[in-house]
Amino acid sequence: RGAKIDAQNKNGCTALFLACQSGNVETVKILLSYGANHHIKAFDSWGSPLAIAKRNNNAHIVEILNKAGIIE
Repeated sequence: RGAKIDAQNKNGCTALFLACQSGNVETVKILLSYGANHHIKAFDSWGSPLAIAKRNNNAHIVEILNKAGIIE
């Protein structure tokens, strides 16, 4: 309904980044199905959605991202 799927908060985080950070599997799936951009990075030290999922040991999300062709 007009929402910007890749909108960033004041820290540069997108919804996909935050979902990967928090381990919210269903939200990650939904955002990817709507074409969320996985290349957008938050602060340089935080990296990409895949990097934050790896850093937070969210193995299931890493697997979902990898199956979606998101590999670093």
